[in-house]
Amino acid sequence: MSTNPKHFGSFTFKDTAKQTSNVSFNFGAITALTIAAFLTQFGTFRTATQALSIGALVTDSWTGDKTKYSAATPTDDNARRERKWRVDYEDVVNFTPGQIEIPVAKVTGAGGSLVINDTEIADLTQDEWVDWIAAFEALCKSDDGNGVNVLGAVLVGRNL
Repeated sequence: MSTNPKHFGSFTFKDTAKQTSNVSFNFGAITALTIAAFLTQFGTFRTATQALSIGALVTDSWTGDKTKYSAATPTDDNARRERKWRVDYEDVVNFTPGQIEIPVAKVTGAGGSLVINDTEIADLTQDEWVDWIAAFEALCKSDDGNGVNVLGAVLVGRNL
């Protein structure tokens, strides 16, 4: 286990029943020299995560900053916080596994279904997934502070 300082962020989504659910993730230290690149990566990751959820993004936050986006409630009856994308990843140095969940999962994207037919496995060739993986791997870090590599994603139901 690393003793390095933790740097993390989160996104909060609301479903059609006005229930909220969070996505939390780690990233590297931010300095005066890296803040501009970090903000770009953070925004890209937020946009890519929104593309995989039909929930309403309520807030995002990272160490020292929190932004309120909307009090609006999604109108899509499928926007439920219990339906999530569970993304499995690994630390690129020590191969320690990790997971992140995207609440209020969106299952149909611009190019069609975001799942492989007759499964709950994400179709990682769809543009929304390609964009999300690129943004996640560019911004996020493992618990030990190393880079991460996405292994796959599945549609899950959670009652959290």
